[in-house]
Amino acid sequence: MSAHFPLPQTFARRAVGFVFVFLGSVCISAAIAQHAIAQINFVPTTQLTSLFPAGASAGTTTDVTIAGEHLDDASRLVFAIPGITSEPKCDQTGKPIPNVFLVTTQGDVAIGKIDLWVQGKFGLSNPRRFFISNLPEVSIVKGGTQQSMAVEVEKNTVVNSTTVANGSAWFKFQGASGSSLFLNLQLPDAFTEPVVRVVDPAGRSILQARSPTRSFPLTVDQDGEYLIEVRDLLFRGGDTFGLRFWVSDQPLDVEPTDSMASAFVDGSEQKRVLAASQAGDDGVPDDLIVNPGEGPPFEHIGRFPLGGKPATFLLNAQANDVYWIDVWSHRLGFPTDASLIIEEVQPSGGGNENAQFVAEAPDIEYSSSARGFELDSRDAIFKFIAPRDGQFRLSLRDIFNTHEGALPHPYRLSIRRASPGFNLVVVPDQGPRNQPNPTTLSVLPATLRRGGVSSLRVFAQRQDDFAGPITITAEGLPPGVQCLGAVVGPGDYCVALPFYASEDAPAWAGLIRVIGKAMVQDEEVIQTAATGTPIWNARDPRQDNFQVRTTQGIGLSVIEELAPVLLEPEIDQVIEAKSNEKISVKLKVTRRHGYEAIFNIRPFVIGNSDKGSVAEQTIQPAIDSVSIELNLASYGLLPGEHCFLFHGHADRYSYRKNFEALEISQTQLNQATDQLAVATKNASQTKEDLDSAKNQLKDLEQSLASTAVDKTATSQANLEAGKAKLAQATQAATEAETALRSAVTVKTDAEKHLATATNVAQPRDVTFAVFSRPIRIRILEK
Repeated sequence: MSAHFPLPQTFARRAVGFVFVFLGSVCISAAIAQHAIAQINFVPTTQLTSLFPAGASAGTTTDVTIAGEHLDDASRLVFAIPGITSEPKCDQTGKPIPNVFLVTTQGDVAIGKIDLWVQGKFGLSNPRRFFISNLPEVSIVKGGTQQSMAVEVEKNTVVNSTTVANGSAWFKFQGASGSSLFLNLQLPDAFTEPVVRVVDPAGRSILQARSPTRSFPLTVDQDGEYLIEVRDLLFRGGDTFGLRFWVSDQPLDVEPTDSMASAFVDGSEQKRVLAASQAGDDGVPDDLIVNPGEGPPFEHIGRFPLGGKPATFLLNAQANDVYWIDVWSHRLGFPTDASLIIEEVQPSGGGNENAQFVAEAPDIEYSSSARGFELDSRDAIFKFIAPRDGQFRLSLRDIFNTHEGALPHPYRLSIRRASPGFNLVVVPDQGPRNQPNPTTLSVLPATLRRGGVSSLRVFAQRQDDFAGPITITAEGLPPGVQCLGAVVGPGDYCVALPFYASEDAPAWAGLIRVIGKAMVQDEEVIQTAATGTPIWNARDPRQDNFQVRTTQGIGLSVIEELAPVLLEPEIDQVIEAKSNEKISVKLKVTRRHGYEAIFNIRPFVIGNSDKGSVAEQTIQPAIDSVSIELNLASYGLLPGEHCFLFHGHADRYSYRKNFEALEISQTQLNQATDQLAVATKNASQTKEDLDSAKNQLKDLEQSLASTAVDKTATSQANLEAGKAKLAQATQAATEAETALRSAVTVKTDAEKHLATATNVAQPRDVTFAVFSRPIRIRILEK
């Protein structure tokens, strides 16, 4: 079940390691200011950083404002589940308000957290978490900045808000003595490290805590006004520091964990284990015999004993019996570190025994190809081979919670015969900047430019020594897009899954499925990959404060721009070689848009990336092909088919964003200039006509005064006609003046739009992630 197992660690080493990791994480967290996580200057791709509010009540329509980068022409929100729709919100003139959507939820939509994406000119964004509740919801951007300015909130009403930079946000509610209440807290995908405090009418703090998502019981022992203080641990604030809270008579329902360590776990398993652990008695297993009269499988669900004490189990085994001993807790979302010690127990007479150490089960650790994606787990797993007939004690404890007041978290102990299999998880992949220590995590999904290749990264969890090849494909692709396929080779745990968009592929954005197939014990097994994503960009996950979580889908986009670089093997065929041989791969290099800069590439992912590395190969500007030599002995590849690609970053790519918008803006300005010229000429002409009508009317009035009586009727008729002509001229002049002012405004706006478009379209050096078409190798038996 593990990708690979480290050398056993002693209890003391693991505990000390935890202390240093904890202190290091605190120091790193404290050193990071708002928005300090570095932005990676890739070619434009729609990126969603926050939404407000981050939730809605079922059966309502809510205004949701999104924020991010490259949100040009954001036209729709994509939701992971049915029953939720959106449309752009329009102003009074019917013009869409940028980045504001009307989100409508059906009354029977599933309650809980979901993922949403935004689709724009530059494809489908990364996901962001959105909550659906069965309670009324309100949006309060900021609470009061002082206690005296606390904003009143109703009980059983969800408050969507943000923390205040350099201060606290204050809210208040009315409490009744003797009522049982909870302060429920939820976090969207945000930087927020919330600290909450509740003050009773007497000014006493009855709660002070910090937690991302939790229900806090409140002791309400008097009537009156209760204050809630909410702040960020580092006093940060803004649209990326959101949170949701409400005072309720019901605690927050247990939500399935979305940590990447849980990516291979069914979401219902956490609830099953939690419910079973609560339903059982509080007794601690003390040498509980796990196979009395029958063999595995064996399962025990319980809670870790308090004070770091062990729960012990006795396993009777015969020589060379093989059991997989698996402890589930951290993977179920609980903050635990399971320590599992295996000892051989031998009677020594007089009711005594000798216990001889056999092994300590290691944590679940993946290769360096997974660094940064947090797939490692603190759960214990061990392939136990009985050295001889005998009885073996399993001592299980939680070394994260060793004091008596610690919360006893649930666990599930499983002992089974080998049951080979595999699971998959797929993540977005802009590729590492450095080797052999991969860095750079990006939230950006796979976004194809025409005639180019993009990639996702697939991790395999191999269960119980399954080492066979796993064929990876994708479903749900649009016309013009081809999944080039991949194989997780024998013994490998990771592969890059490339996609290619034809040079005439239409623009598209949507969610896809990644599928893995393998023969396991002579039967075909098909698995759909779970999905995950980093929440924030990180230049170096070893230093930056970052988070990665599971998601409810993974996106793919096609943009109607040509890729500046395409790498493809000159001969598309499987290369056969022995594992200790050298091979030469010849790549065809296609450049577009005048991109002539030098860039470097290297193989990615080959083997497990930590078995060897190769120097970067420089691609010179003037060449259309390059040959790269690989020493396969560096990678320890097992016999069978393996798949990899070449990857690099084309830096200093001079890119003009939204250049067509510049052309449109110039055309609109030209049209506005022409319209202004026409309006100016028309206004001048109507003014002349008005002056003429005024003069004619004046002449008619003077003529009427001196006209003979017998001609008065005719002169009067002429006068009325002159008045009518003046009225028409006045109206025409007024309309012409209005049209002139409008034309001036239109031209001024067009000039502003052109200036903005000109600035946006200025050539800027950006980075294009280069992925080649895949290279396949068949390793022959020596």
